[in-house]
Formats: sequence, C-alpha cells, structure tokens
Amino acid sequence: MTQEDKYRQQAKVFLRRINEARRFFDNHKSSIGFVGEYLLRKSLHTLMNQPCGICQGFVICNGEISRQCDVIIYTKGKDSIHKSYGELKIVNAESVVAIIEVKSSISKEAFHSTLKAFEHLYSLRVPNCFLFVYGTLSRRRMSDWLFSYKYPNLCTEQHLVTESYLYDWPDMEWLPNSILALESNKYFKLGHISADNGDWGGYTALNIKDGKDATISCLQEFFSDIVTFIHGNEIPIKIENYSIEDGIGLFRF
Repeated sequence: MTQEDKYRQQAKVFLRRINEARRFFDNHKSSIGFVGEYLLRKSLHTLMNQPCGICQGFVICNGEISRQCDVIIYTKGKDSIHKSYGELKIVNAESVVAIIEVKSSISKEAFHSTLKAFEHLYSLRVPNCFLFVYGTLSRRRMSDWLFSYKYPNLCTEQHLVTESYLYDWPDMEWLPNSILALESNKYFKLGHISADNGDWGGYTALNIKDGKDATISCLQEFFSDIVTFIHGNEIPIKIENYSIEDGIGLFRF
C-alpha cells in the first residue's frame, strides 16, 4: 500500500465514523463537534510517526497563553509540556509544530474569530495553522470574509487584489496554511501560484475529478498535506490538481 493509499483509507475510516456519530448524536448536536475533534486527532495519530504528540489544550509563550486549541501537534521532548491537566495540556510554543482549528459549521463571525486567534498564535511564535470545517463553505463566502477582515490601507507597497478593490495585507504568515470544508467538498491551499496573468499569492482550490468520492479526496489531500508538512517536507502545489481561477488571489507579486 502506497502512502497515498494510506491517506485515502484513513479518510474513508474517518468519514464512516463521523457519519455514525452524526446519526447517533442526532439530538445532541454539541457532542458531534467533540467527537469530530477526537476522531481527527486519532486519525492523525495513526498517520504520523512517534516523535510527534497530538493533544488539545493551550499554547504558552513567555507567560502568555493562547485561547483553547482543538488540535495541537508538537514535537515530543522533556520540555514540550508546560502543564498537563488530564486531556488538556499547555504546550510550550517552541515545541508546537502546527495547530488545527475544528469547526462544526462556520459563519462570518466565527471565521473572523478564527483568523484573530491565528494572528495571536503567530505572535506567540506559532506560524502554522490549519482550519477544518465539517460544514459548508463556498469560495464566494470565504473570499468575502477574508476581504472584510482587514480594512484598506494603501500606504504600503504590497496590495491585496480583488475584482473591484485594492487592499493592503501586510503579510500572510498568520493565515491558515489550508482550509477544508468537508460537506462542500472544498479544499483551499495557501501558496505561490504562477498564472497567465502573473505571479500570485493566495488560496488555490482543489479540482475534484472523481465525482461521488469527492469528499474522500478532499480529506485525503488534507491528511497528506498535514503529515507531509509535519515531517518537515515542503508541500508543493501540483498545478494540474489545483485552480487559481476557483481559488482566491490575495497578492499579485
């Protein structure tokens, strides 16, 4: 079995279990989010090597603590954990490899709150964050919510470009590396893209070609990217699999 086959098999197992949980907890919606976070951590445990730990909890840096994080991936070591309280751990920022924020559903307010949390994590020296949404998220909504998060400031050299407006976005370091919307079969990846109209920085969208298994393919790509990233390899964007037209251009370099 190839590594990609392993990611796909884990995606199938994950989807089967989360669908079972949705049926079982149909009258207890709040429990589905908890179960989903647990299943995501368990899936990543299965796919990753032992040097990495996975937990929920908080990140601490110079005495400052983040808000609660759904999934913390960190390098195991004697100084990795600052404090442990059962299932919750406070992890030292220098040991954190990545954070995954998990949402059952997403709204404009929740999206902006997540971006604010990622900005704060970046100030705590945690630059690598991912957003996992079980519900739906369209390209149009994501674009609108991204561009409504920052006010225009035309005083600097780099600008954020939409069809109608020119914005300044000082940097992209704190933006989520990728965003998965499971029920929409949408997967967006942040990166540098060369297009016919120039070089762009922004989100590209995964082109799904397998019809009924689109959800599995999105989740497979998410697992693949996370594991590849965690183990210190770059995640190149395969141009044939992604689309700048269906994505969201943030910078024109």
